[in-house]
Amino acid sequence: MAGQAGVQVRMPSIEKEWRKLGGDDMWLVLRTRTGSLDDFAAAAAEANALAEEGVWAEAPSHAPQGYAVLLTHCADRDLLHQWIAEFTHRLESRGLTGALQGAPQVKHPPYLSSELPPQPAAYLVYTVDLAAMTADPYRTSHWHVPAAATARITAAADRWARLPGAEMRLRHNIYVVAVDLDDATEPLARSLHATGMAGLDFMDDASQRATHVSFTPGGMGLYQDTIDEAGSWQPMVERLRAALTASPADTDQGFIRPAGRYSIGIDTADVVQPFPGVQGYHMRYNGHLLDRYVPDANGIQVLRTAHLERAHDLSGWEVTDLGEGRHLVQARDLTPWYGQPLPDPDVLARARADFAGALLTEDVIAANPTPW
Repeated sequence: MAGQAGVQVRMPSIEKEWRKLGGDDMWLVLRTRTGSLDDFAAAAAEANALAEEGVWAEAPSHAPQGYAVLLTHCADRDLLHQWIAEFTHRLESRGLTGALQGAPQVKHPPYLSSELPPQPAAYLVYTVDLAAMTADPYRTSHWHVPAAATARITAAADRWARLPGAEMRLRHNIYVVAVDLDDATEPLARSLHATGMAGLDFMDDASQRATHVSFTPGGMGLYQDTIDEAGSWQPMVERLRAALTASPADTDQGFIRPAGRYSIGIDTADVVQPFPGVQGYHMRYNGHLLDRYVPDANGIQVLRTAHLERAHDLSGWEVTDLGEGRHLVQARDLTPWYGQPLPDPDVLARARADFAGALLTEDVIAANPTPW
């Protein structure tokens, strides 16, 4: 169908994506050279207010040739059509023209294949509102980091991830769409508060370099950069250390360890290199312990004072005060940790002995049950 003032609705492409996603959340893109993001967002808000209950639009953002918006709760086909008709009318009333269509999910380039050798990644555990998490019956699916801290975290992630001239992709929950934003801080934050999950990628096919940021429920973050300068591991680790220390006051712990390419969350932090006493999922479901226990020893970590107090002996480590009761703790020699795909086994064993008392184990979890 077509709007009277120039918005062409390409319903076949919309229904194709709708069927492909099984009626779950889907992205719409308006390909246009008219109007502004404010006009587009206002039209979506008006359609939300006037359309029948069921379909909802959120996270309006720039797209490479126009604007994109996420539709949620769109399982009912008739309600989807009604919302789109109302949205089209509101776009036209604001003078926008162009083509409204479904946005296909983008594919990852081959240099991010999970079949490639693992690379170091930075894992972050941000400080959550434990009272809000305790009161939330859907706690394991929500973000729970306070709004002000989330704004700082997403702003730092945007600055860290940017690669000049690279293609930009934004993930809302599990859906990825190509966008072109000067600042992804607010879209990332909106996605986190709405769904508990978000991500940001920059991909440069010419250099085969990509930066990848993934946020998951419970205040978890993951950062990766495929930078390769003459085969040296140091630039990559320097970049990841910058991610670890970007917002220390909002961080309960962080560490750099091997991971598969384009990993999503902390649930898989033990896949390449197993934890000694727990599995990755234990971190997601025991957030109340992560401000004082760590899942493993790592060559570079950001820890709280409570972690240091529990550790057995850190006299052989470099400890730098980051303020707000946070500390950068790193090995004096990082080559055995990051100069090869996996840490040197003897070095890792000695490090685990150093951190004895601060390591998360199933006995610790049993002795400190969740408050909910």
